Amino acid sequence: KMGLSVYDTKKGGWSEELTGTVNLPVIDDVLAFRVAATYKNSSGWINQPAIGAEDINDSELSNIRIKGLWQASDSMVVRGTVIHHRNNAGGNVVNLEPLSDSNFQASSDRTLINSIFDDYDIFNLTVSYDLGFADLVSSSTYVDVHKLQTAYNMQSFTLASLPTIPLEVLLPNFRNDAESFAQEIRLSSNNNDSPLNWVIGAFYADKKLPFGFDSVELAGPFSSSAPGQDTLTISES
Repeated sequence: KMGLSVYDTKKGGWSEELTGTVNLPVIDDVLAFRVAATYKNSSGWINQPAIGAEDINDSELSNIRIKGLWQASDSMVVRGTVIHHRNNAGGNVVNLEPLSDSNFQASSDRTLINSIFDDYDIFNLTVSYDLGFADLVSSSTYVDVHKLQTAYNMQSFTLASLPTIPLEVLLPNFRNDAESFAQEIRLSSNNNDSPLNWVIGAFYADKKLPFGFDSVELAGPFSSSAPGQDTLTISES
């Protein structure tokens, strides 16, 4: 199954989106895969006059999802999932009057380009086993995320003591990277006729969530720059 859509963006250009899905039976009633993919090329409509750039908020996205199922035996089923996502986009900020002109101006350094990179990969493996009196399930998940936005969080403000002099704040590179692993083991009753249903299980997660920015820049009568970074690590069970 495939699909194609094309459309025009006001004050921009043409955009295209291609989607496709295919089922791949390898061994009848034993092993099969399903692959779904999307590619999207979107036109922008925001301009950056300082560098003569047009349609800077365009984007290119690709997403692939693969699922597999293996009936290893009458009692055991193995399922796997892989998701691969990539998105490269321009900034979506309009901050110059009149806003109807859809123009963007970077703070501090007018030549900076506001871009967004949003990439992640997800892997999951789930094994189910029918023990007769109960179902045993093991689920393992790994997530790897990398996000970056350049020329992030541009703000302009004035001080009460200097009402006519605008100050501008810029976070040049804002990062949000995450890596996590989670493991769940669950044993649950499967007798629907019993008045008592029970579940026993254990869960473990290890998460690393480094996020932050390279520096903070202030433009105006008191121009300055300071480093900045933040990292968070979480383990739970």
